[in-house]
Amino acid sequence: MPPAPERSAQMTPELVLFDCDGVLVDSEPVALELVLEDLGQRGLNLSLEESHKLFVGGTIWGAGEIAHEMGADIPSDWAELFYEKLFVELAKGVPLVNGVVDLLDDLEARGVAMGIVSNGSDRKMQITLGPHGLWERFQGRVFSAHTLGVAKPDPEIIYIALRQFGVPAEKTVFVDDSPSGCKAGVAAGVTTIGFAEHSDAGRLEGLCDHVAYSMEDVREFIGWTKR
Repeated sequence: MPPAPERSAQMTPELVLFDCDGVLVDSEPVALELVLEDLGQRGLNLSLEESHKLFVGGTIWGAGEIAHEMGADIPSDWAELFYEKLFVELAKGVPLVNGVVDLLDDLEARGVAMGIVSNGSDRKMQITLGPHGLWERFQGRVFSAHTLGVAKPDPEIIYIALRQFGVPAEKTVFVDDSPSGCKAGVAAGVTTIGFAEHSDAGRLEGLCDHVAYSMEDVREFIGWTKR
């Protein structure tokens, strides 16, 4: 059992930003399985653990560059080809992360603004979030690296979100399950929660303000108990 989180002393935030994959929807297993299969066909055989460390939290273009450097036969249009295959698999459906809707409902009831900051594309998020009603719920508050041209760990993508909401960093919480996301959050000066329900918490420790193992932990770090 992971240790229980310490109660946060911070005040209720004005804004909570979420990563998408692995935080709102449990879509990463589908993507990683497809990456392993594709790269295996291109001469690069990786374990699930290796692919998680190499690719989670990055971009598809970045994954292609890493794979190429490791000896895989990666064509120039690999990212586009991979995305099309990935969209087909994701359209079969991916589950929500446990407890996330309850947390979103509570944030909304308390008047806390919410947004998504993701290295994924708008199209990908529409496919994964749409069936659960979250794509529509976050309309106008989705910040995609594909659209903005800047990706985590660069904190600029978070700065863009803060400017749009008009909320200072010290009144913002960011939840992300990857080292790159945690680095971006800390660099941007927001309270950063590393989410490790389905990943290795050790990869996040030291890179964020808190490590959470569930959405209930996230709620506790914000300073709430469940209503």
